[in-house]
Amino acid sequence: MRTRYNRKVLQILFFIGIALSACVPEKIHLTDYYYIYAPGEFFDTYTLACKMSSDNDVEVDSVSYVKWNNQIIAVKRKSGNKPWFVVKAREECLKACNNDTLLSNLSKQEVDSILGLYHGKFQERYFE
Repeated sequence: MRTRYNRKVLQILFFIGIALSACVPEKIHLTDYYYIYAPGEFFDTYTLACKMSSDNDVEVDSVSYVKWNNQIIAVKRKSGNKPWFVVKAREECLKACNNDTLLSNLSKQEVDSILGLYHGKFQERYFE
């Protein structure tokens, strides 16, 4: 009887642990050292930032959408008339501490035009 009770408790705790760990990601890896960080210890909103954090690296807060590949990252902020930002690789691929190019305050049409210049598969993700 006691073994059955312990087993059920362990099963319940296991599923609760999985549910909690799946719901709150600390960060989402995009490419190289670029991540979207979840709200929490370091940022108040979803934030695009480089893990290496040199003076020239990008940081964009209030992210609601991101589309990326290893050459370019397009980020939409939650508010603003032109809420789009684009990070373009200085060389072949995005790299931390490499002075990648940041374009800011863009419209959706401008971003679509820029993304159209890049080939390959894109990934995308929405945030609350």
